[in-house]
Amino acid sequence: MNVVDAIESNLFGYLEAFGRIAQGQLHQTSELSWTHTGSPLLNRAFAAKLDQDAFAQIDRIVDNYRTLQSPVTWMTGPSTTPTNLSDQLLQKEFNHVSDWPGMSLSLDDLGMYEIPQGFLYQPVTESNFDAWTQITRPCFGIPETFQDVFDAIFNELLLGKMAPFRGFLASVNGQFVCTSLAYLKDGVVGVYWVATPPEAQRKSYATALTHQMLDGLKDQAEFAVLHATPAGRKVYARMGFKNHCNIGLYLWSPES
Repeated sequence: MNVVDAIESNLFGYLEAFGRIAQGQLHQTSELSWTHTGSPLLNRAFAAKLDQDAFAQIDRIVDNYRTLQSPVTWMTGPSTTPTNLSDQLLQKEFNHVSDWPGMSLSLDDLGMYEIPQGFLYQPVTESNFDAWTQITRPCFGIPETFQDVFDAIFNELLLGKMAPFRGFLASVNGQFVCTSLAYLKDGVVGVYWVATPPEAQRKSYATALTHQMLDGLKDQAEFAVLHATPAGRKVYARMGFKNHCNIGLYLWSPES
């Protein structure tokens, strides 16, 4: 498996898991995968292999989410077909939200890193799960109205039987300052949900947590992949991650 395939494969496996939770729905065909999670911010359509003229297929997906009265973010990537799907989505009232660089790093190339004084990291357990969600939710703009749904989803992923998922927390002098999540598949670890509250930013805590998390997973993965926000791209590049592709995000909502 080449690097670009690994980036997409890890992302697709991660997204599929949200459809397999107790309250979720996962729909898969040879054309497309899509999920409904109960949380509007986590619904996804992905892995598209559609006809050159995909308008009718897009309409069917929109109709599904319109029936559910829920938005969806459609994700495109290097394997997406048709290659002009993004243009067709825009014509069907999807809004282009962002482009995420798909990046990777061989764990053999994970260098040494000076850990900030007083910094400790730990896996997420029942005793600290609330701290993980309390940091993560506001950093990713999760509305209070979906707080309970978000917590239930990640409780199942991190504390249930979803073995490929690992959650991590970092603290400095006993104060929690950063979170992350790892998803393991086929010898690849995906880095997700790295969050640092404003008061703890620009102190290298996210870098330290990501480094320690990856170092601790070297016996389970050969390399790491992630889909960086534009703001995070430079941070990961300094760690040695290299950009290999782009993941496009297109949002449709019932109010469109």
